[in-house]
Amino acid sequence: MVNELLKLLPELAVTLRETGAHAQARLQHPCLRLTARQMAAVIHLGRYGEQTMGEFAAGMDMSRAAATELVERLEEKGMVLREHDTADRRQIRVRLDDRAAEQVRAALEQRRADLRRALESCPDLDPQVLARFLRALIEQMKGQPQ
Repeated sequence: MVNELLKLLPELAVTLRETGAHAQARLQHPCLRLTARQMAAVIHLGRYGEQTMGEFAAGMDMSRAAATELVERLEEKGMVLREHDTADRRQIRVRLDDRAAEQVRAALEQRRADLRRALESCPDLDPQVLARFLRALIEQMKGQPQ
């Protein structure tokens, strides 16, 4: 079973990268080359909406400096907008560009449909057990020295 998972994980990673929001962004804008972290940020903003830079950094589990650099790269690509908070001009808020937000919304809906179909094809699989396994795997991999 472990050997089968080792074989499937890279295939899953490639499939996720080549389909969905990342692939759509590249098709719509061939000059866009989003890294995995940039794609995660776009999806995060698509799911949680406009946030302060501090909220965004915390949600992405990164330093404010790293979050600022990430947002700057996405801003250069026309994916996000940064604006001063109207209530507190010292705060910077970040949000997806309207076009990017629509692309993310459509891609996430497609991913949900794909997941539903895959889960329905495996009636003996408990989705909660699968989710716990994936969270544990991610945590184990994050804790491993590179």
